[in-house]
Amino acid sequence: MYKAVSFWAAILLSLSAIAGCVSLKEPDMIRTDTLLPAVSPTSRIERQEFPVVFERFIDERSDRSTVGTRLGYGGPTPVIADRNIVDVFEKIVLRAFENKGVRQGASPLALKGNVKSAAVGNLPQSNSVRAQVALELVLTNVAQRSRLWYRTYTGEGIGANFETTLSGAFQDLSASLEKDDSILQVKPTYLALVQGPVKPAGEEPAPTDGVLVRELQEIAAFQSTPDPNRFAVVMGVEKYRDINGVEYAAADARLVRAYLNRLLGYPEENIAFLLNDRATRTDLEKFLGPWLKNRVNEQSQVFVYYAGHGAPDPKTGEAFIVPYDGDPNYLGKTGYPLRDLYAALSDLPAKRIIVALDACFSGAGGRSVIAKGARPLVISQQKSAPPGDHLVILSAASGAQISTSSDLRKHGLFTYYLLQGLRGEADPQKTGAITVGHLFQYVRANVEREARRQNVEQTPMLHPTGQEIESLRLR
Repeated sequence: MYKAVSFWAAILLSLSAIAGCVSLKEPDMIRTDTLLPAVSPTSRIERQEFPVVFERFIDERSDRSTVGTRLGYGGPTPVIADRNIVDVFEKIVLRAFENKGVRQGASPLALKGNVKSAAVGNLPQSNSVRAQVALELVLTNVAQRSRLWYRTYTGEGIGANFETTLSGAFQDLSASLEKDDSILQVKPTYLALVQGPVKPAGEEPAPTDGVLVRELQEIAAFQSTPDPNRFAVVMGVEKYRDINGVEYAAADARLVRAYLNRLLGYPEENIAFLLNDRATRTDLEKFLGPWLKNRVNEQSQVFVYYAGHGAPDPKTGEAFIVPYDGDPNYLGKTGYPLRDLYAALSDLPAKRIIVALDACFSGAGGRSVIAKGARPLVISQQKSAPPGDHLVILSAASGAQISTSSDLRKHGLFTYYLLQGLRGEADPQKTGAITVGHLFQYVRANVEREARRQNVEQTPMLHPTGQEIESLRLR
């Protein structure tokens, strides 16, 4: 009897031990601190682009408790992370974006992340392990609840064990994030939301000239689709602080701004408008330099327009724009060199830059001035222009000529026909497309004809020339 009891007791103890072993078996663990890729040696943390609100990422996987299964003697065994796997995604994105200058902070923009995949498992009929991770990122305008930017990033790894293979997949994901700078294209939208449109200080007086008022009313009837990647600096100096003014330069600048906004799709907040005493040398340096540089990206189109005096340096022959506070006797200190204008623009990453100058630089009169006692010069504006086909220059007159105005049109001749051409007159076949070549041919023919009626020789210039440049579409 004792032996029988002992036998069954031994059996029960053995079963309990086996059951205990099974119930105490814990899932394999992957430490999340081993999954974060090493810090990139090419960190760009010094860049300051714009802040966004980083919202808590969401795990959209069907099985959020595990990251995979390992095939063992007892069948599939779950593999889990020691913390929420979402933490790894968040830290990778936060670090990658901070390296781009997109930092966490108070902002009208919010970044949301949705974890689509975080899985690791054995490859069929193989000793290798495969891991996949996927993340969806969405940047939104909080107030308008509109999506401004969207991307899906993935990473993959193949290796010998679960932990290092999943780490490799996150490394691949991190590399994709670091390589893609498309988020920076949202910066102009952020600046527009926090800064608003760029306008001169104080209230801009409404135009009183009947012709200009009618023109502005006509162009207001147009409504093109705003393109957030289009930026412009429009400068017009009709009244100078210390020298004689330029007739109709203010009307020219006002109408150019209206055409850019209503006809060509330049958003109002993307147009810097510098009129008269708001077009000092300091203003020109600011808006043609850091203001543009902080907004323009690889997809941008830039338009720069100037109506006012130009002037030559009698000693060097260098051409200068004359700002509101400029003095032709001290151009080195008060003028803005064309060379600096072209250099600043050529440094921009823009896809295309158009410069239109309704000024002349000979010092022979019209829209030009020269130091007292100096003789007019033959100036080549294009010599200051750097090589490259992304910078196109339309100027009102050649180096020895003057740029004239029309009392009938109440505009500079060059500006009047430039705008008429953009409006459609440079598209005689009515195809709906205005190219640089068609626009230049129209402007040159009409300016030359009307200038001769005033007993003046004025021939607009285009630089550079060639089929590729002239085929660029403006509208």
